[in-house]
Amino acid sequence: MDENLIKHIYHPFYKKVDKLVDDVRLMQLQKGAEKYPEPFTPSNWTGKELAIHALQELRDGQVYVVGLYELIEELEDELRDWKYMFHLLKSDHELDENFRTGEWQKLYRDMEGESE
Repeated sequence: MDENLIKHIYHPFYKKVDKLVDDVRLMQLQKGAEKYPEPFTPSNWTGKELAIHALQELRDGQVYVVGLYELIEELEDELRDWKYMFHLLKSDHELDENFRTGEWQKLYRDMEGESE
């Protein structure tokens, strides 16, 4: 087997992906077993029904990805604020000035208000 392929196959990140995907696969099988009397059988559907169902599932996925995107944006904004606050406090000469101005305290209060 190609050495680069082996490196990809056994890469720790891909192992994590495989584990998560396998866990989700089992969750979906459990959900399907509770919802439907029989496992999925393509011959029980028309081609158009399968296409429409797949489009519905893809649309659901788009909605979830946009929700995830918004959550990531919010977390990145909050992380940027925390980094900025840390920057204000990190050096001795800045520390005295920032304590006197209270800029870091205002930022902290604003951040605390957002998380409530």
